[in-house]
Amino acid sequence: MHLLFSLFNVMNSDSLEYKKKVWRFLEEIEPEKKYTIARVAKPENRGAFVEAVKEYMSSLPYNGWISFNSDYSKIYKNHPVSMEKLIYEKNSHK
Repeated sequence: MHLLFSLFNVMNSDSLEYKKKVWRFLEEIEPEKKYTIARVAKPENRGAFVEAVKEYMSSLPYNGWISFNSDYSKIYKNHPVSMEKLIYEKNSHK
C-alpha cells in the first residue's frame, strides 16, 4: 500500500509540473499563430497536453483567448479584446 501511495504522489507531482509547463507555453504563444500539437507535445503526452490546455481555457475568462481547431490538432491564441469593446458589444445586443 505504501508503494502505491508513493507512486501516486510521484505521478501527481509529474502531472502538475507538466501542466505548469503547458500553461507557461500558452501564456507565451504569439496571437494568431497556429501551433500543431504533434509538434509541441510528444506522442505519449498529447492527451495530457490537450487536457492541460482545456483546463487552462476553462479557468480563464474568454477561455484565455485560446482556441482549438475542429479536430484538436492545432491551437492558437486570438488577440485579446479590450474591456471597453466587450462592454459595448454586450450592451449593443440588448
